[in-house]
Amino acid sequence: MALEIELWREGACEISHDIVQAIRAIADFSAMRALAGDFGAYIGAPWFALVTHEDLREWRPGMVDIRHYPEGASRRIIDRCRYRRDVVMRGSLLIETAATWTELFARMALDNADRVSIELGRRENLVEGVTVPCAKLGHCFGSCTFAGFTSTRRAELAVGPAQTFGLFAFARARQLSGSPAAIAPPPRLKPGQRDCVVLSGRGFRNKTVAHKLGLTERTVESYFRDACRAYGVRSVKELRVAAVLAGEIGVDEIYQLP
Repeated sequence: MALEIELWREGACEISHDIVQAIRAIADFSAMRALAGDFGAYIGAPWFALVTHEDLREWRPGMVDIRHYPEGASRRIIDRCRYRRDVVMRGSLLIETAATWTELFARMALDNADRVSIELGRRENLVEGVTVPCAKLGHCFGSCTFAGFTSTRRAELAVGPAQTFGLFAFARARQLSGSPAAIAPPPRLKPGQRDCVVLSGRGFRNKTVAHKLGLTERTVESYFRDACRAYGVRSVKELRVAAVLAGEIGVDEIYQLP
């Protein structure tokens, strides 16, 4: 048994090496799309999507949109610009590494719209999938998904290879899209503003936030107003989301018990 494990590991390393080398040799999106299709067939997933989580209806530098997905799902998610509402894209924000959809959905509080979306996907052979979160500071969040596995077990076996392919393929796709080298921007939230946003995210009202931080309620309101202006958002709710996506506030800080 030990010998078999060692041989498997050696073979796995060779496969990973081949995947990385093939991705690095890609020169255009057409070739990347073909490679993603070949890899999907190899792991048993007929559908794939390497996408940045943004409006994909009009191309812009840095955008990644390489996919072979059912027409209905593409129409619901991309054509109607509902990527923030899509259950898989939203769920990818909760994971650090590749996960099956079974694992992903188990970590989410699904509402009726999510259940309808999942059922519609199943009718289009999006029965089980593996999603890899692809994040880089200063760039739009993205994900790499392979879907249509015949069983959850098959998807579980594909998690490791999908993680390798997804991260390297997405990085190469960003380069091909003309994405500039990331330069980390300075924080937009001042320390006092950040503290207010965190406490607000835990459900405290302005008056309670002010009491906990030893500030006046008017000061808290001005902090929120200035922070919203810095992020270009119109509400504290949007501010919390923007600050989390920018990496200035950790999700764990917001969900920490008071």
